[in-house]
Amino acid sequence: NATVEYRHVRPSDYGLAHIGHFGFFKPECGKALWEEMITWLDARSLALAATR
Repeated sequence: NATVEYRHVRPSDYGLAHIGHFGFFKPECGKALWEEMITWLDARSLALAATR
């Protein structure tokens, strides 16, 4: 069973008017959202690797 983590993202924090349901995948949402996601994924994968 995976741990669930919810994140509320405010578009204005990223200089956007809105993000929407699929907005994360649109170019205008771009780099800032993906960099944050990659950092989050890297941290979890390193933590998991340390337990093996």
